[in-house]
Amino acid sequence: MFTDALTLNVLLLVEDSALRTTAVDAAADAEAAVTVLRRLATNLARAAGSRDTDSGVADRAAEHAYGLLDRAFRDWLARLGPDSDPTAERVAWQRRLRRAVERLGFELVRNAGPNAWTGRTITDQNGRDVHYSSWQAEAWFRDGLAKALPMATDRSHQRQEEAA
Repeated sequence: MFTDALTLNVLLLVEDSALRTTAVDAAADAEAAVTVLRRLATNLARAAGSRDTDSGVADRAAEHAYGLLDRAFRDWLARLGPDSDPTAERVAWQRRLRRAVERLGFELVRNAGPNAWTGRTITDQNGRDVHYSSWQAEAWFRDGLAKALPMATDRSHQRQEEAA
């Protein structure tokens, strides 16, 4: 037998509520961040020379992420109320989400092994040679998270990168 409960403010059930939109967008943010994590897992598998690049490693990474994010999302939803600023709450969610997914991603990179660090070159579908390595996969991961969670990106750091 299994039971589940979700605590949330009634405003999240009102169709035209800004908080409802924020909650739906926050769920989409989580999906986007996990997609980036899945891509990291696949790229690390490619870098290590694994044949398990179709979905196995990505599925396991996503499952782990969703397991960890479930409680965080429920807690965040329970905090939303009539005095909540939808924009500020979404920024807070994206920052929390980014920290959690970054930790998972860096753990994947750390555990990828020496073959992934050295990497390998693979010809992609367009006939281009692409070098996969753990450091390259991590760079793509950071870039993907910044795009998936733009409200969580440190603006001063972003301006410094754009100026360089």
